[in-house]
Amino acid sequence: MTNAFAEQMEQARDLRLELTGLERGDEKEFLFQEWSPGRTMVKLWSLIDGEEITIPKYMVGPALMKRQRGGGYVFTSDPAKAPAFREGHVRCFLAEGSSERDSGLLEAAGLDHLPACPAIHLRSAYSKRIHGDNRHPQSSGALKEYLALKERTEDREDRRRQLEATLALAGRVAGESDDVASGPRRGRPPRS
Repeated sequence: MTNAFAEQMEQARDLRLELTGLERGDEKEFLFQEWSPGRTMVKLWSLIDGEEITIPKYMVGPALMKRQRGGGYVFTSDPAKAPAFREGHVRCFLAEGSSERDSGLLEAAGLDHLPACPAIHLRSAYSKRIHGDNRHPQSSGALKEYLALKERTEDREDRRRQLEATLALAGRVAGESDDVASGPRRGRPPRS
C-alpha cells in the first residue's frame, strides 16, 4: 500500500533541494501552489423541523443514517420531503434589539459594552437560555447572577415593608384593646 500524500511531500522536498542550486533570478520562474480542494459541503434538510444544514461531504452518510426515536430518519437530501421551516423570533440577550439590551438590563448588569450577537432567530426562551449558556457562558452567568441579586434585594424590601405594615396594624389593635379594657364590661359576669 502506497502513501500518496507522503510521496507528494517527498517529491516537493526533492524539488526544493534541486532549486537551491539555482541562481536568485531563476527562482522567480517557479511557483509552489497547494491544490488541496478543501472540504466539499453538502446541504441536507431536517425531517423534524425542515431546517437546512450544510455539512462536509464525508459526514453525509452517517447523517442520512441517523434515526429519530420513532424509527424515521432525521435528515433528507430532498427539500420537498422536509416540512416547511419556520424561523424563530426570539433574540439572544446580547443581540441588537433584544429586550435585555433595549430595557437597559445589560447596562445595569454592566454588560452593555459587549459586542452584539447575531443570533436573532432562536425558536424559544429555552433555546435562548441554551444558546446563552453555550455561546456566552461568562456573560450569561453574570446576567443570571445580577438578576438573582436583584430578586433577593426586592424580596428583602417586600418583607421589610410587610413587617412594617404588620407592626403598624398590631400597634393599632393594641391601642384599641386598651380602650376596650377601660370601658364597661359586656357579656356574662365572672363566676364567683
